[in-house]
Amino acid sequence: MVQELLLSQPERKSLPKGTYTITNLAKILKIGERTLADSFKKGTWPFLIIRFGRNIRIDKSSFENWFHGEYEKFTLLDTYTISEVSSILSIKYPTAYRFVKEQTMFRVLRIGSNIRIHKQSFDNWYNS
Repeated sequence: MVQELLLSQPERKSLPKGTYTITNLAKILKIGERTLADSFKKGTWPFLIIRFGRNIRIDKSSFENWFHGEYEKFTLLDTYTISEVSSILSIKYPTAYRFVKEQTMFRVLRIGSNIRIHKQSFDNWYNS
């Protein structure tokens, strides 16, 4: 469930320091800013989003709790892209995309249209 807080212009000055901008969060998640902003409009994120005017901030503590709790320290540095999986499996990109989309044998993180595959779970599956 998305939590959203709307702030007026005077309240903006009291904005807590513990927030991320869309740019910061896009870098952390390794996705495009536009993809992230569009996903906020859809209301798919389970952390606190603070809006004031056209500006959006994301509460750091609620994001960190979601990110580390939901994905158990599942970081994007420990992931493969679809292109990397297609190279490892020696198959074409569309085939790798369909395979990753339909499988349940390893962990997959979907953010907007971006897909990341957890390295350790993929490697465990691949080596078994």
